[in-house]
Amino acid sequence: TDLFPAGTTRMNGVKFYGSREPDEIVALSIATRPDCLPEETVALLQRINALKPVSVELGLQTVHEPSVTYIRRGYVNQGYFDAGVRLKEAGIEVVTHIILGLPGESREMLVEQAGLLSSLPLSTLKLHQLQLIRGTRMAAEELQHEKQLAHHGTARAGADRACVPVL
Repeated sequence: TDLFPAGTTRMNGVKFYGSREPDEIVALSIATRPDCLPEETVALLQRINALKPVSVELGLQTVHEPSVTYIRRGYVNQGYFDAGVRLKEAGIEVVTHIILGLPGESREMLVEQAGLLSSLPLSTLKLHQLQLIRGTRMAAEELQHEKQLAHHGTARAGADRACVPVL
């Protein structure tokens, strides 16, 4: 099998010869963005998948466009959906990452997201809790928000726990 037809021996500066040899390599797992998967890349992964199992991890993070803008993900949801379908049609496992507890996402939004995710052609779903890093814009905004809630005598609801039973 010619994995690398003329002009395709390199993909984004990374050689993929190791996906075939040595025999100790049993699978290839790639984590990337959906906008980094043009047709020729999916075709290359499909050829590799004929020799060794391939899975592609895509960071969707959320299906809600206001949250997408807020976290500055850098691509629209449709790009994820298109890439997921193309990978699935190529016989490649799709692993999706979601962040639970994003600012502004309610319990209802998480339940809605869970319903949408269950209809997608993905093999695995990885759930991550929101991690705030001291000194970042989001951490500062959340600290300010918590102070406002405390001032008004209310507490943040655990909306991230809402979607787990639905999944």
